[in-house]
This record gives sequence, C-alpha cells and structure tokens, in this order.
Amino acid sequence: SDHHELDQRSAKRQNAFTTIITMSLGPILYLRWFGTFLPCLEKDEDKNARQSLNALNGTGIAWYPKGSEHSSSVNNIGANVVNFFKTAIARQPSGSEGENGEPDCVPASFIIRDSPESERPEIFIDPSIVKVGRRKKQPSVGYKLNFHLSRVGQVDVNPNTGLVRIMAKKPRSSNTDDDVPPQEATKCLLTLALIKNNDISVPSSADERDSFVHHLLVLMEWERQRRIAADEYDTIAEQEAAEGGNYLTQKAKKASHFAKRELEMQTSKRNRESRKAKLVADGGGMKYTALAMMKNAENAA
Repeated sequence: SDHHELDQRSAKRQNAFTTIITMSLGPILYLRWFGTFLPCLEKDEDKNARQSLNALNGTGIAWYPKGSEHSSSVNNIGANVVNFFKTAIARQPSGSEGENGEPDCVPASFIIRDSPESERPEIFIDPSIVKVGRRKKQPSVGYKLNFHLSRVGQVDVNPNTGLVRIMAKKPRSSNTDDDVPPQEATKCLLTLALIKNNDISVPSSADERDSFVHHLLVLMEWERQRRIAADEYDTIAEQEAAEGGNYLTQKAKKASHFAKRELEMQTSKRNRESRKAKLVADGGGMKYTALAMMKNAENAA
C-alpha cells in the first residue's frame, strides 16, 4: 500500500514536470528534445511517437484543396494577393484547374508541428514552390492548411485511387433525449496522395501508404494520451467521453452494473439451493437404507 502511494506521488510529480516543460517548449518540440538529450529516460510510447514524427515530417504529398478543409492560416500579405495567386496559378503536369482557377491537385509537404498560436500539435500543409514562366517562382497554391492533430478521428485509404482522407472526429452530443436529430456527416479535413520527388505524376506504393497511415495513427494515439494526462479538452462532450460519459450516462452504467450483479447473485443462490436439496435428498435415501439394514440385522440375530 505504501509503495503504491509512493509510486502514485512519483507519477504525479513526473506528469507535473512534463506538463511544465511541455507548456514552455510545445509538445512536439519537447518530444524531440527529450528523445535527443535524455534517450535513456524516454518512454516507449514517446519513442514510438518521435520515430513516427521523423518518418512523417517533410513527406511529399499531392494535396487536393477541394477535398480538404480551408484553413484560416492564409498568407499575411492579404486577401487580394491570395486571390491573385488563386487566379494566376500555374498548371501542373498531371493536375487540372477548377472553374475559379484553383488547381485540383498541387505538390506540398506534410508537416506535424507545434501550432504557433496554441502551442498544440497540428498538421500543417505547406505548398511547394513552383516555377511560373521562365524565372518567376511562387507557391503552388495561394494559401496553406493547418488543423489540430486532436481533431483527427480516422484515416481512410482508397486502395483503387491511392487517396488518403484524414477525417475529423464524429460530433458528439451530450443530449440524452430520445428525439435527438441524427449526427451530421463527418468532415474531411485533408485529402492527399503520397508522391515521390515532389512530382505529383509519380505516385507512391501501397506499402508506403500503409506506413504513412501507421505512423499517423501512432501520433494520434500519442496525442490522445498526452491530452488526457494534461486534462486538455476542447468541449464538455469530449471531457465527458474521456471520463466515461456524462452524469446520466455514468448513473445508467452503475445501475446496469448493479442489476447485472444482482442477477448473478440470484442465479448463484438458486444453484446453491438446488445442490443443497439434492444432497438432502441423497442423504435421506441413505438414512432409510441404513435403518433397513439395521432392522434386518436385528431380525437375523
């Protein structure tokens, strides 16, 4: 008991220290720093996350802006310059433009970093620089995309087209009424395809896509565990989900548990009474058999 309490206090102190350092450096920077300078003290889950981070960062992708969420992370030059970039975008060898001049597919880099605004891990899509004409260069699209890693709920891969779709978490409702409307469709945050040598005409292999998805899932789980340890929640529904549901949900779970336990106890009691009755019946038969044998013995004497 004393050793258990000591381990709990030690774990709390370590979590507090980790939280303080993480707040000052950022979770991603702290992950890299700790693994570089204190590898002997690194946890297995942190080591796996750091290796996945190194494998993902800088990956060349073909980004499909139309199939992705439009981020508020836009160039600081201004909306007019952004619109200029959208209309003056150069055509890619295997890409095509939409009605408004926005390309269907552009080369970009996939990066996971600490958000400059919130210091929380985010997925950042950085469009590549492409040539426009003979000398001029500009970004392949006039805006960038970023969203928190904690928003990702699942990763879907189309084996036929090779497209990877990063989907947001399904919206949760804390309302427990029966007339709750159906949940809205899950939002697609990012649509991409893995490419080689920053050339959207050279797709990656199925094994490379599987490896990409695996590393992303590792970081998603690492971020989920990190946020639970740091008590970081975006919404009340998310906090209730981490704690096992809201008050009514927890109360219903307890009632279900006790009802199940009561049923098990009643079944066990019936089984005991059945065995007892059988033993009594068997014991009664032996009693009368013994009396008959004694009476026969007396008569013979």
